[in-house]
Amino acid sequence: TMETADSLRAARDTSYTYIGFAENAERVVYAADTIQYLAKRHDLVLKNKSKVDYRGKTLLGDNITYSADLELLDATGSPVLIEGMDKLYGDRMDYDLDVGTGLVQQGTTQFMDGFYDGRRIAKVGDNILKVWDSKYTTCDLKVPHYHFTSNRMKVYLDDKVVSGPIVLYIGE
Repeated sequence: TMETADSLRAARDTSYTYIGFAENAERVVYAADTIQYLAKRHDLVLKNKSKVDYRGKTLLGDNITYSADLELLDATGSPVLIEGMDKLYGDRMDYDLDVGTGLVQQGTTQFMDGFYDGRRIAKVGDNILKVWDSKYTTCDLKVPHYHFTSNRMKVYLDDKVVSGPIVLYIGE
């Protein structure tokens, strides 16, 4: 005899595994003097003394806009990105939460013994910065005794800086 299967009965699908929300939820904490949610665009707008905490990073700024659809943060008004002991300052910051990359306009940061300034600073990985129209020094004075400048600089944190051509300035 030939066995036949009931074609209307679905085989048990084992490709889906239930994962509870609490197990995978990520906590985003935000605060500001004024908070607006723009429902049609799925944007969260934080105004005046804004702060976002996410995945161990803190973003501070006068105004921060979070686009939920694009997973992008845009901060203006002297924003500061804090990751552990590192702080990145700028005039404006855009940060992609999904891939962990960002772009800073008129950025400054200190790493180890060095101070980096740039017209634009891009965070392109956990340990890599690209800096355009850059300045580097280890002098901690507001007007440093010396500094190096370069059109482009790539900083491998905890390792090296690749740049060229560079110019050394001594004094003002």
